[in-house]
Amino acid sequence: GTSYAVSATAVTLGVFTSAQLVFIKHSGFLADGTTASTVDVKITMAETIADATTVAVLGPGDAIVLPYASDDATPTFWAAGNGEAVGVEVMGAV
Repeated sequence: GTSYAVSATAVTLGVFTSAQLVFIKHSGFLADGTTASTVDVKITMAETIADATTVAVLGPGDAIVLPYASDDATPTFWAAGNGEAVGVEVMGAV
């Protein structure tokens, strides 16, 4: 998988060509990997925040698997709250 530092600014996961699912996990830590986080991560489905639909809000240690019927999707996600850089792990699977 790939680790991201997610802040209050949107961070796109990109286009998952041929992916049937995407696994997203809130690491429970800030991006530095050592400081515990209490900030939630909001997961949206859209290419821009303005058009976003929230599909989940992950607390520290939470995870979600998002299945896709088509093979081309661009989920966008960001941390809710005070804008701390939260560590998030992402993996797409065919």
